[in-house]
Formats: sequence, structure tokens, C-alpha cells
Amino acid sequence: MSCGRCAPIVVLLVVVGMFPACPGPEVQPPAERAALSLSSPSSTTQARPPVSGPAFMEFDKLAEGLPEPSRPMLPTLVTPDLPGKPLFYPESEPNNAIDQATEITLPCTVSGHFHPLPDSPDGDHDWFAFSVERDHPALLELDVSGVKGVNLGLELYHETLKERPLLLAVDNAPVGKGETVPNFRLMNGRYWLHLLQTGKKPGWNVLQPYLASLTIGDAPSGETEPNDSERYALPLVLPARIDGVVNKSEDSDWFSVDLLKLSSFSKLSVSLLPPMGATLRLGLFTQARQEVLSVTALEGRRVTIPNIAVVEDATTYFIEVLSLPDSPAGGSYTLEAAAEPLPERVELEPNDHPDAALRLLWEVPLTGWLAVEGDADWFELRPLPELEAGTGSDRGPVAMQLTLSSVPGADLVLEVFDVSEETLLARLDAGGKGEGEEAPNLAMPTGTVYIKVSASKGYNSGSPYALEARLAAVVGMEVEPNNSIETATVLAPGSEPVGGYIVPSADRDCFRFLPVPPVLRVVPPQEGVLMVSGYASDGTLVFQEKAHGDRSVAPPVPQTSALCMEAASGSPLPRGAYSLSFQPE
Repeated sequence: MSCGRCAPIVVLLVVVGMFPACPGPEVQPPAERAALSLSSPSSTTQARPPVSGPAFMEFDKLAEGLPEPSRPMLPTLVTPDLPGKPLFYPESEPNNAIDQATEITLPCTVSGHFHPLPDSPDGDHDWFAFSVERDHPALLELDVSGVKGVNLGLELYHETLKERPLLLAVDNAPVGKGETVPNFRLMNGRYWLHLLQTGKKPGWNVLQPYLASLTIGDAPSGETEPNDSERYALPLVLPARIDGVVNKSEDSDWFSVDLLKLSSFSKLSVSLLPPMGATLRLGLFTQARQEVLSVTALEGRRVTIPNIAVVEDATTYFIEVLSLPDSPAGGSYTLEAAAEPLPERVELEPNDHPDAALRLLWEVPLTGWLAVEGDADWFELRPLPELEAGTGSDRGPVAMQLTLSSVPGADLVLEVFDVSEETLLARLDAGGKGEGEEAPNLAMPTGTVYIKVSASKGYNSGSPYALEARLAAVVGMEVEPNNSIETATVLAPGSEPVGGYIVPSADRDCFRFLPVPPVLRVVPPQEGVLMVSGYASDGTLVFQEKAHGDRSVAPPVPQTSALCMEAASGSPLPRGAYSLSFQPE
């Protein structure tokens, strides 16, 4: 008998021995029992059938009866619309002509060699072709490595219905250096890339290959090629700030501004910041290619035109950013454009010649800007009708007073012209840098005069000037013109002292006395040197002396019947007014 089968019997005997069937009041010790034999079945127990071990199902059958285990769901990977891994294309000769171009797919890297071609005067040519089919704008970045001994150039062509126009040609780097185009705007269609040798003598190198990397970026921002004419001009939505790239010498980038979205009572502001050390030209044209203005941004310095007029009946302005021939190629620039309502009485470009002069109203200040070096602003001033008719003024005798406020950093010049006679009536340049100009007593114009505002040095597009033409009373003042004895102001003895100004650079003030007073005295201005000349009645010079500071001059009498005052030779214009008295002391 195995141990497994005898275990139940042992337990039963132990339990019966512990609990007698009828316990009495007195517990008797147990009777003697024979030893339990485990080798044969007990006569009091029945024989049991053998128990077999558990039977296990085969694994495959077990798996069929179980439900499928639940597994965690992995996120689905969504591949964005981005270029995949660039492909590699070796150059396949012959590909010297456009019809033999090696077919490539973007993005990719192209490897090629420039082979010696003794029969070709312009060396080896390598052509590659690719097609673009996209549903949104794309930007091509093209980078070609240098080849030792080869002056490399590249060109891009695009197929249209009738032709294959050249859209881009780049040859900036010297011999042995590569070329880069970072901003070519792709349109759908067929393209050809042409790699060639430039310069007078073709170069070649079959030992060192070139590598041309063509990558695609989405959503181009900033200036993109091709935009080298108004046909491909990039539209600007005002206010606009756009970064551009100078891809080559004499690179021309065009932009357009829709004037139909602006009121004719608006003014444009355009600003250009060229690359460091580079010189760019900023041009503005109408849709008929008529030039509105043209300015130069020198050697990386910003140029701003804050006051461009919206020409009546114009629908579009084109802005051209042109790299000058001697300017270094490469580098980025920033172009900004904005529009704002037109304030009252401001100077608007273009007005850099008399034919484009703006109207200046009497006693109404007008604001203007000297935006660039060499800028000149012209204004038209018409005579007052009541003075033209000879009715005079309720103020008595009057003169014209011109006032030009200062501009920081600019030495202003104010000029008055009689355009009908093509003569310069007055030139005011007494103030220095950062100072204004004033003509307090110019003769009243009998016809239209033109006023020119310019600067002999400096400019400032951020600080405007104010120009005003006013009527000035001339009681007790010299009256222009009085530059000669023939036109001299006539004074009688006993009159009050007379004041005057030596303002224009060629100004000369003359006075005649009828009769000659017993005493004459000239008190000069605070600053500057005044030359005082006395003349006899026959015009002979009888007296000449310099007056300056607090030194007054007393010409001799009765020889002096006329006096003339002017700035001493070699000295700056006197600042302030002089005084001439002729009453007895």
C-alpha cells in the first residue's frame, strides 16, 4: 500500500480513539490494541480504485478554447508632407545639351565632373532635369560645391507653353568656390539645371567631383526668386517687412504694392537696409514703368523715404531693389513698406525739381523731410492777390519772411528763385549743422517764386523740418531789394533808427540820406563781421571800416551820402540784426 492510500485510515483511527461512543462518569484507560499493519488492507475498510494523475490538454487545443488576449493599441504614425531622404544621382554622360539632361527627382544630391573638351571653347556642360508637382508653394535651396581650378556657374530654366526662359543665373564665387541659391520659388512644371564653366578660359577637373544639393522647403517666406522683373514681382501686403537675398552682382528684385487698396489721401513709407558693406538702389515705379523716385542705400546704411505720394489714377507701384555692379554679391537685406493717412500740409515725394514743386501757402507751415543725401525739395509760392493789385495791406508796408526750422545732423540751405527769369533771388545758409535758416525781410514777390530746401551736409529722414512764408511789417526795417546805391532805401533826417539783416550770402544793404545827417552810427550784430562802406553823392568810395562785436562805426559826414553794409570777405554771415542811426547824439 502506498502512503497516499493509508493516510485516510490513520486519521479515522485517531479520531475514534479520542472520542468514545458512550462516555461514563469515569474514564477508563484504553484497551490494548494490536499494532497497525500498513502492509495489507484493513478488514474494516473497503478497497479503493487507484487514482491516476491529472491529464493536461495539448497547448494548441488549449489556445483554441481561450479568447484572444487584449493587446495595447500602438499609435498610428502619420507621415507629414515633407521631403524624404535625398536620393543620389551620378552624372550620366553625355549630358552636354538640354535634350540630354540627366533625369533627377527632388530632393537629391547630384555628383558630376567637369571633363576636358578640347574641341569646345566654353568647356564641359552638365544638364539635369526634374519635374515639380505640388499642391502648395515650395522653396528650392540649391548648393553646389566648389571644384579646384573651375570657375563654376549655374542656371535654372523653366518650361512654358512656348519657350524655356532662363529664370536664374548665378556666378558669384571665384575659381574653386561653389555657388548657392537659398530662395528659389518653385512652380509646378518642368525645370532644367545647367552647371557650366565660366570665365575666359574653361577649367576642368575629373579627379575632384562637384556635389549639387537640391532640397525643398515648404511655405517660402521672404523674398524668393524669380522676381527679377515686374512680371514676377512679389506682392506686398501693407504693412510689410520682408527679408531678401542679393544672389548676384546686379541682382534685381521686384515687389508690387496695390494702390487700389489705399486712399489718394495716403502716403507711403519705404525703408531699405542693405547687407553690411553692400550698396543697393531703391527705385519706385508706376505700373507704366515711370520712375517716381530713385535713391541709393550706401554700404549697409539704412535709407528711408517716409513721404511718398500716392499718384492719382495709379493702380500699382513697383518697388525695385537693385544691387549695383561694384557692390559685393551675397548677403541679406530688409525691405519695409507701410501706408498711413495723409496729414495736412506735408511735403510729398517726388518734388525734387521745379516742375514737381508743391504749393506753399502763406502763413501755413508745411512739414518736409530731407530723407537721403542730396535730397532737394521744391515749393511754389504765389503772390497775394491784394498785393498784386496794389491795394496794399492793412499792416502797412510788408516784406516776405521765410522761416526754415532746424534738422538734427543737417546743414540746411534755403534758396528763392524767380523761375520766369531763371535767377536766384536769395540764398540763405547762415546756420550751421543742426540749425535753421531765416530770411526776415525779403522783397514781396510780384510773381510766382520757387523755394528750394536742401542740405549742404547731412540728412535726416526721422526728423522733419517746418517751412513757413509769412508777411512781415517793415516799419523801421530796411526793405529789400536794396543791394545797390540805385535801389537803396532812402532815409530822411529825424527818422527813427533802422534795422536790417545781412542774410543771403550775397546780400548787401544800402541806404541814401536826403539831406546828409550830421551824425551816422552803425551798430553791428552780436556775431559776425560787418563791412561798412560810405559813398559820396557821385558814387565815390570815401569810407570803409569793419564793425564787429560791440564796436560801432561812425562814418564821416558830410562826405558820406550813402552807406552799404555786407558781410566782410572771408567771414561767416553776421548773425542777428544791425542798427543804423542818424540822429544827432
